[in-house]
Amino acid sequence: MLERIKSYIALDNPLRLGYHLIRAVIANIRYGFPSKGMTIIWVTGTNGKTTTSNIIASGLKASWRKVFMFTTINVMIGDETFNNDVKMTSPDVFELQRLLSIAKKQGCDIAVIETASHGIKMHRIWGLDYDICVLTNITQDHLNLHRTMDDYVHTKLKIFQKLMYYKRKPWVKKTWIINAESDYKELFLAETYDSLLTYGRSFQSNIRAEDIENKRETMNFRINMPWDDVMVKTKLRWNFNVSNILAAVWVFASLWIDKKTIEKTDIFIEKSVNTTFDVL
Repeated sequence: MLERIKSYIALDNPLRLGYHLIRAVIANIRYGFPSKGMTIIWVTGTNGKTTTSNIIASGLKASWRKVFMFTTINVMIGDETFNNDVKMTSPDVFELQRLLSIAKKQGCDIAVIETASHGIKMHRIWGLDYDICVLTNITQDHLNLHRTMDDYVHTKLKIFQKLMYYKRKPWVKKTWIINAESDYKELFLAETYDSLLTYGRSFQSNIRAEDIENKRETMNFRINMPWDDVMVKTKLRWNFNVSNILAAVWVFASLWIDKKTIEKTDIFIEKSVNTTFDVL
């Protein structure tokens, strides 16, 4: 009966959005706000979210962190990785809080959460105090919910705008990581932040990819960073994966992961990231 009633109410109707907010509050209370005390990394964008999230999680594991990760394709809790059978980028808020609760009990101190605009709009991420926000890119998507590109873009922008108001944690700065080649980047670059880090292939980026070489089975390139260069050799080929890797490397650097560990991350990429993620 409830589902039938909901079918007559538009996705962006204030009543429907209010209903989702109430559910989010209840879910957090039920599971005891499990994300408190965890470092929360938010990955959003139209494309590349899943691959970028997996690369980040792999690198964090390489640095001996216990990681929780949720993506459209898979879920990681510590050493265990399993399929996301519901195939939703932003899960039901009760499911997300349940998984976070399990992760917290197993000692996970850092969470990488792929987040779509649906999840933001419908309050599925309510209760999470984000620390690092990553923007991969923005192209036209989800207009059944947002109706206009302006609403779609500004829905994503909300989390970046709120970042400075989320509870501060002494061990991590509030950090934005932005694709310098993305459309609408000016909106994101104009906001307030502790640390703003950009990536791309242009000289305007804080870190950039150089000497890109696509081989038959691997891709090699050099990441030019302000203090050193990082050499990358990966089975994730083509230029869109260059961007995904650059975003992840900035996350590592913002968490003070050393160069040697960053370069080791590629071993984990080959084991844990399926190239079919690249279109997501």
